[in-house]
Amino acid sequence: MNPFIKIYEFIKVSVGVLLMRMIAPLERFTRPIFWLEQIPYTLKPNDDKVVKPENLRRQYGISNKEFVVMILNSPIITRKVQDHKYSRAREQMPNASEKELLEIVFRQRLFTQSIVGGVQLTQDEIQVTLQNINSLEDLKQYVVQMDEKQVRFLRDPFGIGKKVAKKINEILVR
Repeated sequence: MNPFIKIYEFIKVSVGVLLMRMIAPLERFTRPIFWLEQIPYTLKPNDDKVVKPENLRRQYGISNKEFVVMILNSPIITRKVQDHKYSRAREQMPNASEKELLEIVFRQRLFTQSIVGGVQLTQDEIQVTLQNINSLEDLKQYVVQMDEKQVRFLRDPFGIGKKVAKKINEILVR
């Protein structure tokens, strides 16, 4: 065990609650941020964009599981996922046309969404949508808009989930 963590634990037990309020900011250096460990490496936010979301999570008492879902559903991460899928498709199919690659990425997204009970489109709707998607940026924009239409927070009577999700996106975009 890290000697700093041992010292921190000793101080935490010895000193008590009053002084813990002064020591609390040190916790982020001694404790792992569990939601961050659950996010794939390619999608993790930059180090400078971790402290604010963690403070936000603690402020609203959101569990790590719920927070991971909120981070992964943010538009910035959704865009990163589409970029990653596109580059993987480009590597695996170097001779494919742009339209073919965009269709592959789009269908992967639809397949993933249908598994989790999300958006389901008919073949005609897919073809009409693909006709309107001419670039990777168009595809990312469409996916973000599609996600925004979905109901994400089933149990959010006070709108806290939406508020936190909006703040997360603002932090990650900066």
